[in-house]
Amino acid sequence: MSSVAERFSKVPYGYSQEDIAWLVAKAFVDGKVRLVYNGEPINLSEAHDNPKKISGYLTNQSSIKNITLKVVQDLSPKQRKIARRYLD
Repeated sequence: MSSVAERFSKVPYGYSQEDIAWLVAKAFVDGKVRLVYNGEPINLSEAHDNPKKISGYLTNQSSIKNITLKVVQDLSPKQRKIARRYLD
């Protein structure tokens, strides 16, 4: 997370730390990234139960270093169809 924040806070992007935190949170809620804090995955139900804790992870400078982002690979409709055929 710290490398993402560092990259997108510079030119040509120029996002603030809060903007980056909200963009990561939106991608997490949409299922595009997974968050891991100190080696433990964070799931949506945990984020729903304690949103202040999760937002603290994304906005606190010392916590940003402990968060790992994992991009979730999105399957195309064709790949999903092939997978369904295989499972059938």
